[in-house]
Amino acid sequence: MSLELQKEIFQEALKFFSQGEIYEEKEIITPGCFSSSVETEIKRKYITSVELENILKNYSIDEINGDVEKLIEKGFIRGNRIGLTTGNTFYEITECLCDLDEFLEDL
Repeated sequence: MSLELQKEIFQEALKFFSQGEIYEEKEIITPGCFSSSVETEIKRKYITSVELENILKNYSIDEINGDVEKLIEKGFIRGNRIGLTTGNTFYEITECLCDLDEFLEDL
């Protein structure tokens, strides 16, 4: 676990949330016996560790997931662990709980 990576993750999360609330349209497919139904929902978008992997190209998804988990445990950010049926997991960061100055003091 790298303090430098944690700092970069926190800064990217702050940058994302400084844009305000972002919403995206998602299709929800509900399988049925004879046919499937498709509904469209508008959901709030959060930054994920997968997106962070694309931004922070020097780090692997496992390193990013580990440090996001540490930041959640330390109380700097709030997030959810998302598991996929493929066995892969990633984190969705839902909120920063302090500003950059407080973060750097406590780090």
